[in-house]
Amino acid sequence: MNDLKMTYLFHKPVEEVFDYFTRPELFELWGAPDGMTLKVHHMDSRPGGSYSMTHTGPDGDYQCNGTFKEYIPNRKLVQMDSVLGPDGNAFFHDLECITEFEDDEGNTKVTVTQRGFTDEKTVQECKQSWEQCFAKLEAIFIESNFPEYEASV
Repeated sequence: MNDLKMTYLFHKPVEEVFDYFTRPELFELWGAPDGMTLKVHHMDSRPGGSYSMTHTGPDGDYQCNGTFKEYIPNRKLVQMDSVLGPDGNAFFHDLECITEFEDDEGNTKVTVTQRGFTDEKTVQECKQSWEQCFAKLEAIFIESNFPEYEASV
């Protein structure tokens, strides 16, 4: 089975972490892997809501469109994504992404499960992308806890 499942612990409360997944202006800050940028065109964060965004990298634009199949504030998101590559062909079609948020003594355990990959190589590439994105989000949280952190780096 070509699924991806990974867990990450953020040292912030669930409500704050959830906001970074569902508010476009916050998601844009961390939601693209290294070497890419992200522009959220719209994000209707609610059950049945849709979203559209573009990841831009050195080889062009990846257009991602999808819907929230399930939206339970501060607990769970289930999204269905379709992604068009720079050539206009489907890069992913009907990729399911389940994101679960769990309080862990004031911290937040985030578990991401993605289903619908066609091969193991793509699973590993997506795993690496998630790791890069989570590192960006963690850096944002560290900076908000310790504003002097950015100045000392």
